[in-house]
Amino acid sequence: PRKKDRVGGWNLIRKMLIGAALGERRGLYVAPHCTPIIETLVDAPRDDKRPEDILRTWPYDHHLDGLGYGLRELAGGPRSSQSPVIGAY
Repeated sequence: PRKKDRVGGWNLIRKMLIGAALGERRGLYVAPHCTPIIETLVDAPRDDKRPEDILRTWPYDHHLDGLGYGLRELAGGPRSSQSPVIGAY
């Protein structure tokens, strides 16, 4: 399997949130009823050793990981997968 690119996902999330704040065409807008995403975005602690990443031992990063994977898929960037994709999906 390819190595996960968590930091790239966080950078993309951050870039898209800044784009939304500035009113740019490409931005990440989160609906108010998506509370798990909102709560984890607000509460995510940064890692002391790698400030560009969130704390590795923080157990509530699943929603942010999923958001990063989804944004990378939409952006056409590299995918992190455990197996090759066969056929259409």
